[in-house]
Amino acid sequence: MDKGLQGVCMGERRRITMPPHLAYGQQGAGTEIPASAVLVFDIHVIDFHNPKDPVQVDVTFRPEVCNVTSEVNDIIQYHYNCTLMDGTLLFTSNDYSVPQDVQLGGDKVIDGLDEGLRGMCVGERRTIIIPPHLGHGETGAGSVPSSAVLHFELELVSIQKGVPEGYLFIWLDETPKDIFEAMDINQDKEVPPEEFSEFIKRQVAEGKGRLRPAREPDSVIGDMFKNQDRNADGRITAEELKLKAEEDEEKEQARHEEL
Repeated sequence: MDKGLQGVCMGERRRITMPPHLAYGQQGAGTEIPASAVLVFDIHVIDFHNPKDPVQVDVTFRPEVCNVTSEVNDIIQYHYNCTLMDGTLLFTSNDYSVPQDVQLGGDKVIDGLDEGLRGMCVGERRTIIIPPHLGHGETGAGSVPSSAVLHFELELVSIQKGVPEGYLFIWLDETPKDIFEAMDINQDKEVPPEEFSEFIKRQVAEGKGRLRPAREPDSVIGDMFKNQDRNADGRITAEELKLKAEEDEEKEQARHEEL
């Protein structure tokens, strides 16, 4: 069968006649295939793929102004239609009242779709073809048959720029030279939740920083404050305040010392 399937084209039909020594031999197989049987296969090639095949992307529409594109960690909304290569419809966002949403790079959709949704701007439309190893593989899933090549029509509706895994806030501009002094609005050497919240919201409003999306800003800022209020007394001091990068550096140093 392996030899008989070599050199086929998509959509091709062929008959393969297989002698016993290239099939089940003198022993046969079970009760269905007798000893020394010549087997005849009539095949129709629906589609095929190579395990090295990448996701194929075809941009069908791109707005003239496209200054922001989707990337890993962004939370996006998109419309989609998913079919097999013969046009059989599998899934569509038209079945829902709102567009689909996902955080790119969050392992929430198949790898090929996650990849195909990157680098898009709002309003862009594209079609992508996903090989099985970047889709649902040899096992399939639900209505998706095994080893299925998937065809998606996509339209990006919105982008919320994200932050890296493990971060609640990132700086988009240079960090203030003395960040604690900038936070300590009344200069009393301690920062309560109100001052901390006012400072972070100002950075976001001025485009100097970004909060983790898809959560209420006050909730994210509250978690940030708890992380910095290391003695849980409701106040942050200069000694307590540390940037995430500084914390990560200290943890890495401690890990090396343990080794």
